[in-house]
Amino acid sequence: MARLSSRATEFAEFEARLAQEEITAEALNGRLRVVMTGDGRPVSLHIDPAALHGPEGRRLGTHISELIMAARQQADVRREELESGELASLAEPHEESRRA
Repeated sequence: MARLSSRATEFAEFEARLAQEEITAEALNGRLRVVMTGDGRPVSLHIDPAALHGPEGRRLGTHISELIMAARQQADVRREELESGELASLAEPHEESRRA
């Protein structure tokens, strides 16, 4: 039971760490920018007024959708990186305890 409680605490700490990280993705040479947390929650969307004009302005909705998806994918990659590191660090003490 104590081990389960410890794992739950570790998971909560991991999720809190992800929520504190920020992922930034840009499109249209920086004229569009989205910031998300590491757990995939949107923080901000910046649209430079120059992005509203010309042929790119007509596709602005598509660009924004693609940008948000790219940021979410980056957040997923970051989660996987952290999970891999967490799993490796959790396995190390376990291996040492087997040797003892």
